[in-house]
Amino acid sequence: MRSEPHRFALLQAVRLAELNVPGSIPLGQGFEPKLEALRLRGNLSQAFPASDVTAWRDGVDGAQPELVSAFLSLGGAFGPLPPPYSELGMERQRCGDMGIRDFLDVFNHRLLSLFVRAKRAHRPALQAGRPEDTGFATLLWALLGLGTPGLRYTRSSKRMQRLPGLDHPLLACAGLLNQRPVSAHAIERTLSYALAMPVKVVPFVGRWLKLDDDQITVLGPLGRNLALGRDAVVGRRVWDQSAAIRLELGPMPLRQMVPLLPGSKRHALLREILNFTLGGQVEAEIKMLLPKQQVPVSRLWAKTPARLPRLGWTSWLTTRPRKTSGEVVLRLGQTDHQAG
Repeated sequence: MRSEPHRFALLQAVRLAELNVPGSIPLGQGFEPKLEALRLRGNLSQAFPASDVTAWRDGVDGAQPELVSAFLSLGGAFGPLPPPYSELGMERQRCGDMGIRDFLDVFNHRLLSLFVRAKRAHRPALQAGRPEDTGFATLLWALLGLGTPGLRYTRSSKRMQRLPGLDHPLLACAGLLNQRPVSAHAIERTLSYALAMPVKVVPFVGRWLKLDDDQITVLGPLGRNLALGRDAVVGRRVWDQSAAIRLELGPMPLRQMVPLLPGSKRHALLREILNFTLGGQVEAEIKMLLPKQQVPVSRLWAKTPARLPRLGWTSWLTTRPRKTSGEVVLRLGQTDHQAG
């Protein structure tokens, strides 16, 4: 932007300047211009401008950098001031007198700041700061039922209360996740976004469910649950065809599968997303698919602890090249129901 400012649009140039100064107040939203990331000035030249941005000047001795704009300038070729006033300002500027220029820029800066603020109101891509901290993100949190800070963890506090990487997939798929119960397609899209790999949901995975003692049929004078067709049950467990779902992840290389095993941050991220989407209503089974070329040979030694075989997860007994892909199945059970 220093060497070729004309290649940047005004809104994008302002956004990049604000990202370069963390903690600065967005243009048009504060009462102290000195706390903003840059100073906006108008172009007084009568020449036809090549773009909105005509010049960029770095700040000297801690001063704010300056962006000169031909758009919405009071002077210049397209400004409302008569040309003699612009010519007078340029003449005084060449003589070292910046009074006219600085006076006009008091209004130029405010007009351009309000223009930037108005454009940002309904354009999330132009808002400064992290996407999850913008005003538009607040609306998306409300769609998810997490519109107030007390319903979700925040990363602005002194201690980390929320898993890194959790906010982006929830906000990106807010239009799908706000429907309850959450559909299989919404779970697939959210996990695919978060893990950067193919995800397929297989519903209606049956499970044997153990009955509580008060639900078991007991014969005799003091028996219970004896009415046939109503509450009588043979045995201590029942089959529920809709008790669980299976999530098929991959195919993926081994280097992507290992971080998804229990005890890792990505596994914790996977569980948190399932906590929010499933709400503890059904069990979840994770099936990770490993191409046959990626199935490792089990060895009792390795150069690094991360490459050591983990029994039942990354250990296969192989004596010849495999003809089928490898599978790792994790049974998570019913996820804990948490808001986030």
